[in-house]
Amino acid sequence: ALRQPQPMTQPNWSLPAAVLFDMDGTLLDSEHLHWDSAMEVIAEFRRKEAPAPRIQDWIGWNETEFWNTMRKDFGLEPNNDELTEYRSRIFERMFEEEGPQWMPGVVPLLESLHRAGLPMAVVTAAPRQQLDVVAARGNFERWFRTWLSGETDAPRSKPHPDPYLEGARRLGVDPADCLAIEDSPTGARSAAAAGCYTVAVPSLPLPAERFAEAHRIMLDLREVRMWLLERSTSHARRRTQSQRA
Repeated sequence: ALRQPQPMTQPNWSLPAAVLFDMDGTLLDSEHLHWDSAMEVIAEFRRKEAPAPRIQDWIGWNETEFWNTMRKDFGLEPNNDELTEYRSRIFERMFEEEGPQWMPGVVPLLESLHRAGLPMAVVTAAPRQQLDVVAARGNFERWFRTWLSGETDAPRSKPHPDPYLEGARRLGVDPADCLAIEDSPTGARSAAAAGCYTVAVPSLPLPAERFAEAHRIMLDLREVRMWLLERSTSHARRRTQSQRA
């Protein structure tokens, strides 16, 4: 069983006013595409050898911080924007070949939230070009009112709170009334700093300590759906009992 961050707190709502989702590793099984595309870029442009980076250390990465480190470690000549552009083209090719692969439990959860009338947004640190590719192929407009990139749609990207603050603003809700679902420590820090009730659903086997800012850790999105259903059912039961009283 996953060990919960301490102390585990309950949200101040029975159901959230809105749900904000990370994209890669949370909605879609696509972290490996981002990583593989980045490794291709490094292999193409490196001018010196260095120990290979580990995906565990960079999951949910901030594009600027990642390329700053890689340029230093591997002597990459292109600037950050050029490296991101190269990576985006490779990612797009890989994603088109593989197509959208949803994480377990995604579609039933999205359908349940949609039927309940809860507004939803996608909040990602991925560059806008990659977000647009995924949004089009994944038919985001079916479920989400908006989707944004921390790289271009907020003053600062994850782990800063700005992307989640912008997501809540676009939906017209208070971040404190939102549920945020993240798979990475970087994203969980961002969501929690914005004031969202943050559930971590790790996509990689990382120590629970790395999700210290999250309010709760869950195994997958099926567990998230059951948790929300239980909260909704309990609220409805209490309301019925109070009305009878």
